[in-house]
Amino acid sequence: MNAQADAEPDSGDGVTRYAYKPSLMSPVFSFALMPDALTWSRGRHSGEIRYDQITRLRMSFRPATMQRGRYQLEIWSSVAPRMPVISATVRSMVEMQPQGPEFRAFVTELHRRITETGHQPRCEAGLFPPVYWIGVTVLGLTALAMAAMIVRALQAGVWAGAAFVLAFLALFLWQGGQFFRLNRPGLYNVAQPPAALLPEA
Repeated sequence: MNAQADAEPDSGDGVTRYAYKPSLMSPVFSFALMPDALTWSRGRHSGEIRYDQITRLRMSFRPATMQRGRYQLEIWSSVAPRMPVISATVRSMVEMQPQGPEFRAFVTELHRRITETGHQPRCEAGLFPPVYWIGVTVLGLTALAMAAMIVRALQAGVWAGAAFVLAFLALFLWQGGQFFRLNRPGLYNVAQPPAALLPEA
């Protein structure tokens, strides 16, 4: 099955479909938003979740080595295991293909259909709070250590070394800052999924 070919915001029958391959050796994970339920399949396993059976959603920013602009939706329900939905699909050992517009359409439509039922699952944005604050602390301590290295290099007159560490620090803070800015823990209303955690259409 071709995951990319099945990533369709609307197939013409009113059903929004999305599919992705999480790793090279794993089966395709596919979803379809039917009128009354979310259907899913992965390899030999499949099932159906009514929208009012969804108990929890979590949206987050999850960059990867081959895909810096990767996002994730996690779905919990009373009738199925946790289901991750990722905005990219693995095409080969060295290629991960983005599916931003299709992912955005699927996530937006899922929230809309849940809203129509009047059901209000717990909707979380970002990382689990303890993980988030540990990460912010590590980021801050690492940045301070690198700043100290720059000062020592300048005091020793090692200008090239100081410039290299400074450039690395700037990149580290830019990437880390973006990750933690987008993944700040919080709650949101199911009728208004956070735009910052959706890829561009």
